[in-house]
Order: sequence, then C-alpha cells, then structure tokens
Amino acid sequence: LAYFSAFLDQDRYRLVLAQMFSPCVSKLKATLGILPSRVGAVHPLKACRACMGEDTFTFGITLWHVEHQFPAVWVCRRHGEPLAAFRSGELK
Repeated sequence: LAYFSAFLDQDRYRLVLAQMFSPCVSKLKATLGILPSRVGAVHPLKACRACMGEDTFTFGITLWHVEHQFPAVWVCRRHGEPLAAFRSGELK
C-alpha cells in the first residue's frame, strides 16, 4: 500500500484501507488501478547482480534494495542491468 498511496486521494486511500480489512478483497486491485495498468499483483523479490557484488564487497553480505522491488521495475537504475528475480528459492 505504501507504494500506491502516493497516487491516491484521501477518499480512495480510505476505501483501499476498508477493502484491505474486509473479508473479501476482490475489488482491491481495481480500486488501486492495478488491472488497467497491467502491472499485476504478483511481485517476486528482485536484485541487481552488480549491486549484489558491491554490497558483498562493502558490507560482506548482499542486501535487498527497495528501489528494485517496485512493481514494473525490471532494470537497475544505477547499473542499467536487468534485475534477477528470486523464484523457487533462487535468483533467475
């Protein structure tokens, strides 16, 4: 919701919250405009392999970068490389 809230007016935001807490969330995607945008609702974790290498060098571990997780983002803004998606326990 945090990603979409920046694009919602107060009335629509309240409607989305009410739909999230209701037993049936079937209208939620339409209220958020996900269906018309063709973005979809399933979002795997994504990572840039170049960022992973830099993180390992700098911090000794890799990190999930928030900007890589936004819907419809499939290229690292910093490196211009396609993002790998985490599916079935591995990056593909």
